[in-house]
Amino acid sequence: MRARAARPAAGFVAVVWALAKMDARPDPEWLQQALGTCSAPGLGDWAPQHLANTICAFTRLRFNPGRAWLGQFSEAVGAAQAGAGGLQAMDAFHIEWAWRELNDGFAPPAAGQGEGGAGGFLGPAASPSS
Repeated sequence: MRARAARPAAGFVAVVWALAKMDARPDPEWLQQALGTCSAPGLGDWAPQHLANTICAFTRLRFNPGRAWLGQFSEAVGAAQAGAGGLQAMDAFHIEWAWRELNDGFAPPAAGQGEGGAGGFLGPAASPSS
């Protein structure tokens, strides 16, 4: 069952990553609809690399997937960190970088944070609602 769930994710990730690499600017409504279709059952079956590549692609596309999806993303990354293999260092780096970029680009500064967003994703003070 896990392999079947990963196929839509892998296809979606490949498409958004390719769009990001081409510096395309797809319609945000199209991205939101495609994202909803691919992540409807949740992100728990997504491989850590799919999670990292997706959040990096969103950052490059300047696309904010919304708080609900970011909450699912946060849960999936937490599960990946707690899993048997944890997160690979490069996946963790990309997730942290993209999370900070999304916060800097789309969130108002948090109280006491000065310029920029809500801080790191993988650290203890991070939260998707920031």
